[in-house]
Amino acid sequence: MATEYLTEGVNDLVSTNWKTSSGGAGSGFADTATLVISRGGTNITNNMDRSGDTATGIRYLVIAESFSGSIGTNSTPLITEASDGVIAEWRSDNNEGRVEHNGTGVLYIQGSTTGIDNLMQNGAGSTILISGTATYARVQRGRFQAEAASVVTNATLMGGSALFGSKTSAGTLLNVYGGSHTIRRPFTTINVYGGSIVIDVSNAGAASTVNQYGGNVFLNGHGTTAITAYNHLGGVLDATKLTVDTVITTYISQKGASYAGKPNGATLTLTNQYRMDNNKEPI
Repeated sequence: MATEYLTEGVNDLVSTNWKTSSGGAGSGFADTATLVISRGGTNITNNMDRSGDTATGIRYLVIAESFSGSIGTNSTPLITEASDGVIAEWRSDNNEGRVEHNGTGVLYIQGSTTGIDNLMQNGAGSTILISGTATYARVQRGRFQAEAASVVTNATLMGGSALFGSKTSAGTLLNVYGGSHTIRRPFTTINVYGGSIVIDVSNAGAASTVNQYGGNVFLNGHGTTAITAYNHLGGVLDATKLTVDTVITTYISQKGASYAGKPNGATLTLTNQYRMDNNKEPI
């Protein structure tokens, strides 16, 4: 299916507003479509529910850097699938379903039925996942927000800022390389290589394992369910603002890792503590 472009200046996602590069009529949110919102600044608010248009989802929706308008609202988000039926993290040689926001406005989006394979916040604007599932989320700059009703299975945070709204069920994998982020839900595995993250989970329904290689982790709480293991191999762990009693079942530290101080309020319990051999590199 050909790449289609939204007519500049319209505020409606109806199929007749999509054109091919030659100016011919497009099909809009059809199965396997590649859709581009390339320029302009008009807020798009009409015909936002595209859940009935597809069986497996569009192939690709890209909001270009030159588009400054917002898409949807908090109460009327864009509702769509972006899936080819094979869930995998996007690479340049693959065709998994994906939504990529490079613009300066706000994208309000909801994943319908099969959800969104890859949701990418790359621009100076914001992406807000209202509900539904994003199997992979990636943040390079700007702001990403996953509301409490949403599911994010795996996330890679390379810059910008992200906020994951409160819920007890866990995501699978969170990788933090840069930026400043806050999670209010557990992830089964959290890898911190750089940047900073606030872990502010007051009522975890699932355990987490944290592997910190660098950056800053501000542990405000992981209540109800323990952090199974905290492998502190580098960077700073700061628990001085702990607000809910939290247990770390196994805490392993290595020379070069810094612990900023004891909590001032709630209790942090380290059930088992180990120090790695200072002569050995992290595993």
